[in-house]
Amino acid sequence: MAKGSQDTASGPAAERAVALEQVRTSCLPETPEPLLEAMASQLVAMRQARSLVEADGVMVRDGKQNPIAHPCLDLERQAQKQLAELMRGWTRR
Repeated sequence: MAKGSQDTASGPAAERAVALEQVRTSCLPETPEPLLEAMASQLVAMRQARSLVEADGVMVRDGKQNPIAHPCLDLERQAQKQLAELMRGWTRR
């Protein structure tokens, strides 16, 4: 593959497309497209944060080698909260 080209079968674009389709099927048909895209972005952010926590463990070391909770735990929680707020009123029941 040429340098700088994106593999459309995997990677960020594919991950975003999958997330967009998942939120689209969970939401009402009249949900505005920009809102669906915002939901998909939060879903991707949440999954990426979870992936990093799973790879590194819940506890990591800071710059002084002290054990701390993985910073991505906060990112994951923020993305979950934002996704829930975005979906409020637009999900199928």
